[in-house]
Amino acid sequence: MYAINPSWRLPIFVETQINQSDKHYLEKVLEMLNAISEGTIIWIVSGFHEGHLERVKTYMRSQKISTSIFMP
Repeated sequence: MYAINPSWRLPIFVETQINQSDKHYLEKVLEMLNAISEGTIIWIVSGFHEGHLERVKTYMRSQKISTSIFMP
């Protein structure tokens, strides 16, 4: 799903999975992080594999992405 935040005119991407996080969606989220300079990415899953969440956090730190909220 894709939307625009009307107040800030920034993109909002939502990835939704029915099951646990998997490699396919992990790669999609990493591609989105790489493609946008500002915006919001929401990844909804029934549960995260710890390695997947850590990989996203590591990528964000390496790219100096400063603001993030994780709610596993």
